[in-house]
Amino acid sequence: MDRLTVGLRMEATAMIRGYAGLNGMDPNANGEAGLGISFVPTAEYYFANRTVRPFIGGGAGVYNFLSVEANSEGGGTVKVPASTKFGGMARAGVEVWHIRAAVEYNFVGKTGEINNNYLGIKLGIILGGGQYSLEDTY
Repeated sequence: MDRLTVGLRMEATAMIRGYAGLNGMDPNANGEAGLGISFVPTAEYYFANRTVRPFIGGGAGVYNFLSVEANSEGGGTVKVPASTKFGGMARAGVEVWHIRAAVEYNFVGKTGEINNNYLGIKLGIILGGGQYSLEDTY
């Protein structure tokens, strides 16, 4: 089936995770960026087999978030623990020749009060493949 693909997305994402509350929390906090790593089996459906190929897709898998620690100017410390979550991802995009652009939203849930959901914008180059047969354009 030329319109359906399956794959595995392995992704490392740099992010800042944190929670800022107003109850006794110093608003001048300094923090560190964390790293999220995900392994998500994916499936995509292509609406056309032409030069311009719009698609939608999704997947579900494991998301690992490393711990983050933030220190405030008042001397307090906020620690965000490492966590492993099961989550899902929805994506939509377009391929033109060997260029791919997509928007992904990752549904990961919360670690305590911290929302781990995030949006990803992707631009890439497709390696391999080639021109499609004229018979496949209908």
